[in-house]
Amino acid sequence: MAKRKVCFTLSKSILDELNYFSEELGERKSCLVEKALDYYFSCVDFKMTEASIESVRNGEKTYPLEDVFEKDK
Repeated sequence: MAKRKVCFTLSKSILDELNYFSEELGERKSCLVEKALDYYFSCVDFKMTEASIESVRNGEKTYPLEDVFEKDK
């Protein structure tokens, strides 16, 4: 996968932890940030999936995937 440079602002405390763990683990900061974001997005995806399943269990109306994409056009 191609990598792209990005720029963002972090609080000093997060940056201090990032620097500490980067040195402690011998990994680049960009690698740690990428892993942390990947983990976070997986957790969010899981929570969204759980919420969708709960909606179905509660009898809420669902829509076929084809209809959802049809509405976006």
